[in-house]
Amino acid sequence: MKHTKKIIKEYISDESGLVTVEWIGITAIVALAGIIITTFIMVSARDLGDAVADNMDAATVNIAPADPP
Repeated sequence: MKHTKKIIKEYISDESGLVTVEWIGITAIVALAGIIITTFIMVSARDLGDAVADNMDAATVNIAPADPP
């Protein structure tokens, strides 16, 4: 029984695996931040592209020759 208690006590006090758990958490946060930033950039780029396309369509209409009467 003493041997089992000693093993459990050593297992609980061992911090060598804690570093791995910390790095997993840090990596998950960085990956999540990258996904969020990428999504934000994609949405902004799409909106900007739509605005440019709308302006180009409007400019094309304005420079098109008038239909003859």
